[in-house]
Amino acid sequence: SNMLFSDILAGIANALFSPDNQLLAVTNGTKIIIKSLPTLENIQVFSFPDQVSYIEFSPDSKHILAVMSKKNMVEARSISEEDWLCKIEDNLCGLINAK
Repeated sequence: SNMLFSDILAGIANALFSPDNQLLAVTNGTKIIIKSLPTLENIQVFSFPDQVSYIEFSPDSKHILAVMSKKNMVEARSISEEDWLCKIEDNLCGLINAK
């Protein structure tokens, strides 16, 4: 059977390949779904407290950065360690950029 790429990515706001080209990260609002390539199998799903406006992989493809600009919040998550979390929140100054 033929697989339609558009069916898999319905409702997706952002999509990004990892630097090592082994993963695809897609966002649909408050979730980031990490897919394995080339199978597109879900290997991790991260939930966030607000709309994810920007995503970026770490250079080694082991972590992903999620920016929630409306909440002035940045979170980094580990692809392999589900409970690993680094969060930065600044309600006073605001968030201009994250990389």
